[in-house]
Amino acid sequence: PQEFARFFAAFADTLGADKVGLLGYSLGGRVALTLLEQLPERLRQVFLVAPDGLKTKPWYRGLAASRMGRMLYKRFVVAPGGVHTTIKALRGARLLNERLSRFLLGQTDSRAKRQLVHDVWLSYRLLEPDLPSVATQVRAYGIPVHLFFGKLDRVIPPRLGATLREQAPEFISQHQLPFGHVLLLPELGAALAPLLAVDK
Repeated sequence: PQEFARFFAAFADTLGADKVGLLGYSLGGRVALTLLEQLPERLRQVFLVAPDGLKTKPWYRGLAASRMGRMLYKRFVVAPGGVHTTIKALRGARLLNERLSRFLLGQTDSRAKRQLVHDVWLSYRLLEPDLPSVATQVRAYGIPVHLFFGKLDRVIPPRLGATLREQAPEFISQHQLPFGHVLLLPELGAALAPLLAVDK
């Protein structure tokens, strides 16, 4: 995390920006939360859109952080049949909803996609922001943070926003849009516009 923050600070320096606005979507939310914790003095405002990082996932930690987990993950890239069968079985038993099962299968239906997921998740495995520390930095630096969730999102449900918002409610707002996890839409832009205008 500290090394990543140094790289980001150097990037901001090349832009000639003392402070920057930041938007993190999905897994990018984990990145943005990490920067809020590690580099708050360089952030002007932050938009977290369906952000990962609000809740630690033990299954992910096991896969990404242990040698055995990484071996299993690597095998999945080559031979996904067992995992895909399990996803379909869970869906058939109604232990996994249709939207989430479609998302999981759609993100892993080719070797190239599986390799990308593998590489990204393993690269990010050390980025686990500590939310109380994030909230402390938000308050200390007075950084406006805007949480956006899809009302129908089963991947990162809106209820997870309370985990962070309740720790610094004077600086953190939460908004919902009538969609699922896919939120990079014109409606998101329309919702962001007045917040950006206020910040100018």
